[in-house]
Amino acid sequence: MKNYMFLLFSLVTILLNAQITESRNVSTFNEIIGKSGVNIIYYNSDSPKVIVETDKRENLNYIITAIKNNTLEIAVDTKNQRDITIAKIDIKVYGPSLTKVSMSAGARISFEDKMKTNQLEIKQTSGAQVVFKDIKANGIEINLSSGAQLNGNFSTTTISSKMSSGAVWSSKINSEYTTINISSGAKATLKGETEQLAIKATSGSHSDLKNLKTTEAKLVASNASSIASWVSQKLLVDANTASNVTIKGLPTDLTVQRDKLSKVLNENGDVY
Repeated sequence: MKNYMFLLFSLVTILLNAQITESRNVSTFNEIIGKSGVNIIYYNSDSPKVIVETDKRENLNYIITAIKNNTLEIAVDTKNQRDITIAKIDIKVYGPSLTKVSMSAGARISFEDKMKTNQLEIKQTSGAQVVFKDIKANGIEINLSSGAQLNGNFSTTTISSKMSSGAVWSSKINSEYTTINISSGAKATLKGETEQLAIKATSGSHSDLKNLKTTEAKLVASNASSIASWVSQKLLVDANTASNVTIKGLPTDLTVQRDKLSKVLNENGDVY
């Protein structure tokens, strides 16, 4: 009797934890959009396809994977049925190198393989997450807002980013030109190397670039923002409205402008 009950319990447990999988064929695409809290795992492949994993077979009706204008859109549409609960949505995508990644509403995508592309646009908002393994491109454009998070290794000629509203960017980069516009409590933590850096920081943002080796830089900080940067040659600093700038290294050509409420320091805490 005990053995029977044990087997019955085990069977029920297996059924409760069963995973429903559906393979979906898709046409070619070069952009991807994720919405509605979906979790996407991306693999490089010359044969595009999508594998959907969820906890209930009926959930497959609400998980949308559609191609339009060379863009793969992945989202959840419960068709206004409030009693629908989907506990698990994992989506494996096999496809080519991308030119645009757009995630919103808590969606997450992780790239399991190295990717090489010409131009890449990354757009994230509302708590979305993007994780790259390694990306190599001629140009990368980043737009993060509303608590979005971006991670990964980037190798590129130019990289341009706009961050706001608590967004977080943490990466290792290797670039010739890096431009950062950061505001409203956003945080950037970067390491690696760049030849030229231009950053405009405002509204309580925080930029930790002390491990990003830079040849030339222009650092502008305002409205209680902070910047820490490592610069070896030419550096222009403009700090105002209770902002702080910390300089690592010994720039050979240094120009500092600041108001009475702001601080410009070296890494030992000495004031410029």
